[in-house]
Amino acid sequence: MELKKEADEITRCIPSSCEGCPLFGKCNPTTIDSRTVVDVVIQPFQTQYNREQYICPMQGGALISGEYPIGVNSYMQYGNTLKSLVVTLSAFGMMSMSRIAETLNALTGFTMSDSSVNNMILSCSNECQKHIPILRKQIIDSQVVCLDETGIRVCGKVHWVHTASTKNMTLLVSNPKRGKLGIDACGVLQHFKGYAVHDCWGSYYDESYSGATHAVCGAHIDRELQGVIDNHNQHWAKRMQKLLLKMYENKNELLAKGINVASKAMLKDFKQQYDKIIKKGISRNPVPNVRKKGRGRPKKGKIRSLIDRLEKLKDDVIRFFTDFRVPFSNNIAERSYRLSKKKMQIAGTFRASDGGERFATIFSIIDTCRKNGIGPIQSLSDILNGTFSLDFLNQTTR
Repeated sequence: MELKKEADEITRCIPSSCEGCPLFGKCNPTTIDSRTVVDVVIQPFQTQYNREQYICPMQGGALISGEYPIGVNSYMQYGNTLKSLVVTLSAFGMMSMSRIAETLNALTGFTMSDSSVNNMILSCSNECQKHIPILRKQIIDSQVVCLDETGIRVCGKVHWVHTASTKNMTLLVSNPKRGKLGIDACGVLQHFKGYAVHDCWGSYYDESYSGATHAVCGAHIDRELQGVIDNHNQHWAKRMQKLLLKMYENKNELLAKGINVASKAMLKDFKQQYDKIIKKGISRNPVPNVRKKGRGRPKKGKIRSLIDRLEKLKDDVIRFFTDFRVPFSNNIAERSYRLSKKKMQIAGTFRASDGGERFATIFSIIDTCRKNGIGPIQSLSDILNGTFSLDFLNQTTR
């Protein structure tokens, strides 16, 4: 805990025998030690703006009057610090509008309606939206982007939060569609030319995204392999799991030594082991030779489908080892939408049709600022004051 250089208030702890003593104040005390209590003071703060008028002798007796500052628009309004607190409690604290109003009333004595809270969130979202194109451009220009999507409920219907995130930036977009339309609404992958880390979902491999170099999330593969191990106890899955772990450990050891690329011999050896494991998995899980009436091919089953993906996407699965700039997993993306799932656990659904979009827009700014050491209340206050800028992203290494 860091303390201020000087305390806001100093309380003297005097001996009990000095209380009421007629000589108290005449003796010179000595401070032998001290203790500090760090607390906060929450109280309403009201500023009144008086617009003044003068008769100006320099302008021939003309009447001149002052102007209210920008942002002071009505006879009574809430300040931007209070608004940023309300939005932070909603988009970061995951509180409902009625609970926010109730909490602020308990803390400050303000009586605030749900509609006032809603209007603050809406106006803040509109201001945040002005900075999203700049944020999107910064992400598109990045070297590595982690992609993922998750379901949320908007007005009782399933919508999808798509994320494109880096170590220093977060972009969330809410859309009714999960597939290509939803990915395009995020506006990153169709323009991206770097390394795109994601799971094996087919929509990420659409032809329109061929400009990116794809990498499969190792954590997703590991979970699928663990499912095969737990439910079917197949040895090839254990071997594949150990191989990927060994590659991950070797990469970290090399990076610790300042080496940024694996040797050709090491890479060749790992690839050969990978191919042998795939062959073993295929022999253990042959495609059922069953004639099926009607359209479509016979189902291969989850295990054989996993093996075929591992074989087809081999280069993407081991991309984290063939190019050390690529992370092992897209955990950055999963963390970026984690709070949206918490919002669903608490609220159940967004009640407004654009509620998911508002949350995604505001949280994109909040999380990007958090990753760069800027608190949510400070960043949202700057947004509402019109002084916010994403220029700090130009100084970060992406």
